[in-house]
Amino acid sequence: MKVTVNLLWVLLALFAALALAHVVGVGNPNEKVNGLWLVVAAACIYVLAYRFYGRWLARRVVGLNNRHVTPAVRLRPNRCENKTNLLRKHFLQGSQNRREGSRRDTAKPLDKALAIHST
Repeated sequence: MKVTVNLLWVLLALFAALALAHVVGVGNPNEKVNGLWLVVAAACIYVLAYRFYGRWLARRVVGLNNRHVTPAVRLRPNRCENKTNLLRKHFLQGSQNRREGSRRDTAKPLDKALAIHST
């Protein structure tokens, strides 16, 4: 799989070089160039730059690492709940309120805002 992916990146780089050479006029300098070759060369170069330069920036410049402690864990270390637990608690609490018969204010938000401004 890794060999196939690397081969695809090499083929994309060769295709970008071919398209750029056609735009510059390496093969036949007197031939008029179609604008599609310029678009193809630019797209290939952008994809390659996004892949390789982005990886270089993430590793060397910014220093992204999955082992780094996030600010949420650093500032509140004793709170280790994940998002699914929070959502589960939110929805369970709402269903318990409905079962107990507690009624929420059913006024629409715009009606509430108008009632506040009118008083």
